[in-house]
Amino acid sequence: MDETERVKLVHIMESILIEQILEAIQIIPSLHSSLIIAPCTHSSPPFIYFSSSASSSATPPPLSPPPTSTMALLFYFFFLLLSFISQPIGGDRSLFLSMMQELLIGNSSPSDWDVSGGSLFCNFTGVTCNEKGFVVGIDLSGREVSGKFPADVCTYLPELRVLRLGQSGLRGTFPRGITNCSVLEELDMSFLSMTGTLPDFSPLRNLRILDMSYNNFTGDFPLSVFSLTKLERLNFNEDNNFNMWQLPEDLSELTKMKSMVLTTCMLGGRIPATIGNMTALVDLELSGNFLAGEIPKEIGNLKNLRQLELYYNSLIGEFQRRSGI
Repeated sequence: MDETERVKLVHIMESILIEQILEAIQIIPSLHSSLIIAPCTHSSPPFIYFSSSASSSATPPPLSPPPTSTMALLFYFFFLLLSFISQPIGGDRSLFLSMMQELLIGNSSPSDWDVSGGSLFCNFTGVTCNEKGFVVGIDLSGREVSGKFPADVCTYLPELRVLRLGQSGLRGTFPRGITNCSVLEELDMSFLSMTGTLPDFSPLRNLRILDMSYNNFTGDFPLSVFSLTKLERLNFNEDNNFNMWQLPEDLSELTKMKSMVLTTCMLGGRIPATIGNMTALVDLELSGNFLAGEIPKEIGNLKNLRQLELYYNSLIGEFQRRSGI
């Protein structure tokens, strides 16, 4: 939940709370004139007090206790409101620092990073924050850190849109919690020599750039990447430990794809004719695989294509060459 949504919810809950308070005190009419309800701010919850104008000498009439259900509902909203107000509005400092400390366990952090909390993390090299102070980008490319990457990264950083970890020295398996980063637009985990299988990428519906090249992943190739219709760049270069796999028959939805590099990654079967519908393609590299059959003539429909690599396959046939290819 971002800051704006949280503030709106706080105000809604404040209104409900006040309504419940007023309902609860309807049975105490003598106190109405002395009751003051102050609305909440970002730093404090709403509070209630009685003005000094109420007569202290007046003997109040016998009172009946408020209905149990009303009081229970009142306290429920009160504590729920407090729980939201207690959350930091305007940033995720402590959560970010917790993540960085977990990531850098056993290592010295980059010289310009102070993960102890002594400096503003938005000023760290490679960290990008939005105007509300939330982390939206982390670039550790080539920083030579190591340690365990947090599996629940987007629990810490729900606004994360860019994550670049290429050549950062991280090892191990793919942190599957990354697939919970629903607003992620760019993911670079190249040159990490990671092992193990890859998850279903379909939850990352906003992904534009995915670079998983030069790793040691095994098992099935994640065909779910071809369901990401916002993808502009897909790179699985030199990932040759996958099981043999084939391109989906229908690639028609990938109309925004500009670069698709699937070299030396155990790709077999045929090139589907629907590749001709990927009209934004500028760079298509499928070399070093086990592709067979005829080269589809539909490749000639790719008017923006400037780089085409099909060598080291078992392809046959020709297509009409155009200037620029």
